[in-house]
Amino acid sequence: MSRAPTYLAIALIVLALPEIPWIFLSPGAIASGSGYSNEFAEAIWVHNIIDVVGFLGAGALVAFRVRLWPIAALLICSYVTLIATPPFVRLLIRNGALNMLESTWRHAVKSGLPDGFYALWNLFVLPIVPALLIPLVLIVWWQARVSHHAAESNFSSSGRAEARRSTRR
Repeated sequence: MSRAPTYLAIALIVLALPEIPWIFLSPGAIASGSGYSNEFAEAIWVHNIIDVVGFLGAGALVAFRVRLWPIAALLICSYVTLIATPPFVRLLIRNGALNMLESTWRHAVKSGLPDGFYALWNLFVLPIVPALLIPLVLIVWWQARVSHHAAESNFSSSGRAEARRSTRR
């Protein structure tokens, strides 16, 4: 069996891991530290919970090859893509890719490890990686279905050949 679903499951789980600490932080602390209102911080908190549960759940379904794993993986990747990618594209168009990368990198270095990591993670990884995983999920799903059907047809044809041999005797 192909290892592609296993790698896909690992990628989905890795996408969830950096978001887990933010679930346990207070949305009020995030809001006061960033200058946003409590309502906006709570909305971000809910989105983080959806991201973590969705990525971990889809990763588990893919890892255990549950029948509807492609739907779960496509749903969470599409959800995150719809939320994170349009603002990323708008920033690229307005600021230019190199300007945005340079200013984000400077901010990340000034902010230190945790804040800098999350700035890079939220501005580059979350808008890009789930969008790239959507076609990958479809390809892996197609390969799994084709290999499964090929295995069934090989088994059934060998079973028919065995049945013919036994009836001839």
